[in-house]
Amino acid sequence: MISPVKAAVGPGYRALDDRLMAAIHLRFGLPAELPREVKRQIKAADKVSAWMEATQIAGFSEQEADRLFGKPKPEFVEGLAIKLRPPLQTRHEFTQRHATLLAQCA
Repeated sequence: MISPVKAAVGPGYRALDDRLMAAIHLRFGLPAELPREVKRQIKAADKVSAWMEATQIAGFSEQEADRLFGKPKPEFVEGLAIKLRPPLQTRHEFTQRHATLLAQCA
């Protein structure tokens, strides 16, 4: 969840987020609590994603993005580009992929 929402929810956010994530994990056959190393990797991937969105979509300079999100290792971003697509196309592709993955969980 984005930081402004976390701040608006207040001190109870962490407990709410933990319960929500546990329910989602269990629904998809994952352990309710992810191992610490997996959480660390997810956090690192989130920062790289935020850096790429900032530099490739939002118009931030690399220096601005480095300051806000940390400078990603070159091997994490080399050769990657965010490809913008029309919203309806993206929604269609997302829902198709979601349905495929959900069917595999059944």
